[in-house]
Amino acid sequence: MRLASVEQRLAGVLSATTTAARDADTTRPEPPRTASERRGALVAAGVDAALAEDLVLREAQRSLEQLSLRDQAIREGWLGTEQYREELSRINADARSLREEIGDDIYDRYLYVTGEDNRVKVDAVIPGSAAEIAGLQPGDLIESYADQRLFDFSELRNKTTEGEYGEQVAVRVRRAGRVVETWVPRGPLGVTLNSARVEPAP
Repeated sequence: MRLASVEQRLAGVLSATTTAARDADTTRPEPPRTASERRGALVAAGVDAALAEDLVLREAQRSLEQLSLRDQAIREGWLGTEQYREELSRINADARSLREEIGDDIYDRYLYVTGEDNRVKVDAVIPGSAAEIAGLQPGDLIESYADQRLFDFSELRNKTTEGEYGEQVAVRVRRAGRVVETWVPRGPLGVTLNSARVEPAP
């Protein structure tokens, strides 16, 4: 009887969130496709024009080297081998991530202006889970976990498996325009996650 009740509650939550997602406005700008558009998006996000130019050029150079390597590996029959992985690693060795170079705040704005998702959204909360006990709700936007900013739900999943299992960590969410902070034990949260595109606060 208890299991049936839990299943009914979860089904209701999933139904409500699915309806909300279907009714939501999913319109978003096309991501920048040309070097000029990408450079403009970086500048609009607050990146210095000279740095934006450098980042775009470096990204293009890496892409060309990766394409050349793949073509050579296919022609010579060593695609997917250890040699290919080592060569690819060499190409990427000097490439620091865009996020590391421009910082979280500018990276957040950059994702938004380029039409990319930049928030982790809670679609459903499993009854009896750590998330429910902590007060997380469907529709919450998880902004940080253990004081680490999040822009993608894969980041959150990785963070929950780090550190000591059961350790209490802070979770900051945005709910109906206001920030709410709660604590959860490190480990599975018990939520269904999705991504969302939200304009960063000024």
